[in-house]
Amino acid sequence: FQRRGDMIEPDMDEAIYRTALQAAGNFMHLQQELAQLEDHIQSSRRFYNGNVRDFNTKIQVFPTNTIVGLLHFVKYDFFQVAEGERQNVQVKF
Repeated sequence: FQRRGDMIEPDMDEAIYRTALQAAGNFMHLQQELAQLEDHIQSSRRFYNGNVRDFNTKIQVFPTNTIVGLLHFVKYDFFQVAEGERQNVQVKF
């Protein structure tokens, strides 16, 4: 709080407090959005890898494998993140 001598300036203190409270609320909202985004990315990666697993299994099982040979289908690779890209993203303000 701002002090001038022994007197506290109530209007200034209240404005500073409200600004700090609003900034903290905005930051918490940003953190929640980033967490939701990370969850969505993880969910999408799992969905993709599940579909790849199912596809790769189906093209190896009879009778699908006979048709796959004629149509030249190939196995897909799972989505994997390179080790260098696994670092936490730096959010700058």
